[in-house]
Amino acid sequence: MGSVLLPRFSNLIITGEKKEFTKLANKTISFAIGLSLPMFIGLLFMARPIIELFCGEGFEPSILTLQLISPIIFIISLSNVIGIQILYPQGKEIIVIIATAIGAATNFSLNWILIPHMSQYGAAITTSIAELIVFVLMIGLGHKYPPIQTHK
Repeated sequence: MGSVLLPRFSNLIITGEKKEFTKLANKTISFAIGLSLPMFIGLLFMARPIIELFCGEGFEPSILTLQLISPIIFIISLSNVIGIQILYPQGKEIIVIIATAIGAATNFSLNWILIPHMSQYGAAITTSIAELIVFVLMIGLGHKYPPIQTHK
C-alpha cells in the first residue's frame, strides 16, 4: 500500500489538493483499521490453536507471547499510514524520525530491564509498548497536519 500511495499523496500535496489528500488519507486509515484490527483480534483469540497447529505440544509459553505481541499488527499499521503516507509527503520526516528514535530507545531500555526477569514475555510487552509510543508520538507531534487533526 505504501509504495503505491506515497507518490499519490506527494502529488496531491505538490498540487495543493488538500481536500483530496485528506479524503484519500481517511480512506487509507479506514482500510488499515479494517484490515489490521480483525487480524489483531483474531490472532489474540486464536493464539492457542495457531501455536498448537504450527508448533505442537511443548510450546505453550509461546501462546501468551503471541497474544502479548499481537497488538503491534494494529499499531504498526496505523503508525505506518500516519508516518509514511501522511507526514512524509508533507515534508515532516523529522516527526517520523523522532518518534521512531524514541520508540527504539524505549524498546532497548525496557528490553534491558524486562527480559532478564520476564524472558520472552518481557520482550513482547516491550515491543508492544515501544510501538504504541511511536504511534502516540506521531499523532501528538503530527496532529496539526491533516487529516490527523484534533476536533474541537
